[in-house]
Amino acid sequence: MKFYDCLLVCYMKMRLSSFFILFILLGQEIHAQKAVKGYYVGLNNDSIPAIFRIPKRTANFLNVQSGNSIDFSDLKDEVVIIDGRDEVQRLMPTEIKGFVFNYGSAQYKLFSKPATEYRRNFLQPQIIGRKVNLFHYSIGHPGHPAGFGHKTSSNGWKDYYWTFEKHDRTYLFVNSRMRKKEIVRLLKKYFSDDTQMQELIDQKFRRFIVDTPKAVQSIVESYNSSE
Repeated sequence: MKFYDCLLVCYMKMRLSSFFILFILLGQEIHAQKAVKGYYVGLNNDSIPAIFRIPKRTANFLNVQSGNSIDFSDLKDEVVIIDGRDEVQRLMPTEIKGFVFNYGSAQYKLFSKPATEYRRNFLQPQIIGRKVNLFHYSIGHPGHPAGFGHKTSSNGWKDYYWTFEKHDRTYLFVNSRMRKKEIVRLLKKYFSDDTQMQELIDQKFRRFIVDTPKAVQSIVESYNSSE
């Protein structure tokens, strides 16, 4: 009897080990690259065709929203291209004005813009408006299932980092990790030229739980539509 008990224990340990290894592998965000056609814009406004190596994230059960979509967070600091001489280059935000590429049936544009007072990144255009433009990059965080130290499951989430750009090249940098009061203060100061915006900003952030990305977009849209 003890012999069979020992076999059963060994079998259960092997099953548990196999499940744990599978859990780790599936829980990782597996990255790949896809070669796509496009062009980049040099500092002299010349458009140069190139092949881009675009990072993409493979889906896993911890982050089902990631799919095989483009991993834009890996593009914010540099982009890898193959030029007309079949040479690999790494282009930085300080070296070009931006780049455009086709991925599937869609076209994507990224612009070299200030992300802080001291750093430029390649940012996605969220709103190109009459009075102010809004750019951003985001960093995704995968959730986790219940078990293995977690009492409940957790959905994934994103941290957003925005750059506001008025046409006179005055900038504002806000991110979703900031406290609500700080975001309100910065937005009110930046849009101080429009008295109606002050009330709107208070209104958008008055609730205890705020959808910050939605509120930011709504504020920029309202400012662009105002006289």
